[in-house]
Amino acid sequence: MFTQKQLLKTHQKGFSLVEVLLVMAFLSVMILPFTLLLSQTSGLSKGTYVQSTKNTFFSSAADQMDGTRQDYYTAFHDTTMDATLVESGQTLPIMNVMDVTNSDAFTKVAALYYYTNTTDPTNSPKSSMAEYKTTDVIRMRCGNTAAYLDTANQLWWGDQAYDVTKKQPGYYVTGTTGSATGTFLTNTTDDALFQYWRESSTGLDYRFDVPAGDYNVQLYFAEMSGITDRKLNILLEGTQVNTTAYSAYSVAGLTKANIQSYDVTVSDGVLNVNLNRDASAGAASYPRISGIVVKKLQIEP
Repeated sequence: MFTQKQLLKTHQKGFSLVEVLLVMAFLSVMILPFTLLLSQTSGLSKGTYVQSTKNTFFSSAADQMDGTRQDYYTAFHDTTMDATLVESGQTLPIMNVMDVTNSDAFTKVAALYYYTNTTDPTNSPKSSMAEYKTTDVIRMRCGNTAAYLDTANQLWWGDQAYDVTKKQPGYYVTGTTGSATGTFLTNTTDDALFQYWRESSTGLDYRFDVPAGDYNVQLYFAEMSGITDRKLNILLEGTQVNTTAYSAYSVAGLTKANIQSYDVTVSDGVLNVNLNRDASAGAASYPRISGIVVKKLQIEP
């Protein structure tokens, strides 16, 4: 048996090297999984936060994407990094790009890209989301660049130049603009549509990039200048659609709205609307128009 003195002496020697190593190994086995678990949980938390933030951004952008917006191209065609998400010092850039090659006057496509770095945004996307917005009708007022909401709560685009690159409908011949603000029409509640116009001595030319198919075209006129011999011919896709020279004054009278409606088939991807002065018109009676509506007749499911 050990004496009390021998037990005390043995206790004072401490642990052997083998015992220390065994204890360290035991602690490693116990602590490492716990450390990995904490690291993994932290990574998942951060990843979930970033993913959630990114999805929120995408959802917010998607809500704003409206094919009927006239400023769609400006708002969603940006080749610069226009937004970033920052989490724990990490910058996560986002870029909006509109793919105009797959767009037309009715369909708008935008791709939102989420990148891992800013040095090579084009070739290093981490993820992306495409948004498609379509509409079945385009309303464009002529002679006024401001958008207009009519009494039927329908949105009209402001007058603009045709741009084939952006698939942006509008006038191809500039001509001149005019207005008769303060003169009120007696047969419409949307005076503002008819009180402005675009006219040209060489004839008017409006163009709309549209898929091949059948369309209804409505042309808005009003004789606001007291000219009784303003006579013109209406051509859609190069074909004259009026059988006799058209005169807003002859059809409706002075300061009265008149709408001419025609169906047309487009096969070349561009709807052309041309107004030319008829030979019987007065020398200073130039073709003018106040609005154009283009509607799809074949609605895609």
